[in-house]
Amino acid sequence: MKLLKKWWFWVIAVVLLFIIFSITGNKDNGNLNPDNTDVTTKQTTVTTTVKQTETTTETVTVVTTETTTPAQTTPAESIVSSYKEGTYKVGSDIAAGEYKVFSDNDIIDAYVEVAKDSTSTLDSISANALFKTFIYVTVSNGQYLKLRDCYAVPSADAPKFTPEEGVYADGMYKVGADIPEGEYKVKLNEKALLDVGYVEVARDSTLTLESILSNEIFENTTYITVKDGQYLSLRDAIIENHD
Repeated sequence: MKLLKKWWFWVIAVVLLFIIFSITGNKDNGNLNPDNTDVTTKQTTVTTTVKQTETTTETVTVVTTETTTPAQTTPAESIVSSYKEGTYKVGSDIAAGEYKVFSDNDIIDAYVEVAKDSTSTLDSISANALFKTFIYVTVSNGQYLKLRDCYAVPSADAPKFTPEEGVYADGMYKVGADIPEGEYKVKLNEKALLDVGYVEVARDSTLTLESILSNEIFENTTYITVKDGQYLSLRDAIIENHD
């Protein structure tokens, strides 16, 4: 009886081992199921795609920043100095040289003055002028430039005058720049308050009496000849064409 028990014991043990082995084998084969393989592959693809998207976004952001920064820079050379109404000490507030001064008042005449000191006396005034449109003035270090109802721009940076329909009216013209040299017929401006016009030719733009080469008050018409480098001033007068 003892031997039978041992024999059945071993048979039962073998059967149990076989069953355990079968179950274990099925579980291992389950990991090789094609459906499970698809699921694993899809998860990997999604993870890879997300990483690529994040990387692309960071790269685009860097490129955009580098591209927009230089576009905000403005060259300092493009800025033109302009001096508004006031009094300026030449050499300290404003550089010495020639300036083109533009009227900033459509009702009354503008005023420009050059003084040798800041005493504000009549004796300190070296030159002055009233004008309607624009005028040139040259100043030296130590002088004082006064502007009233007008503003000044360095002559080299100022726009050159272009006559509208070939007409030159009130103003101070730099010959060779604003108006060609030659002989001109000057007429009285029909809008003149008085029945006379004024024409003047100067050797420079210091606005002093010594700089005047010729001047004339006329009633109807007159002629004038100017050369390059000179300055032609018109008041209540016009030039319609170049004869």
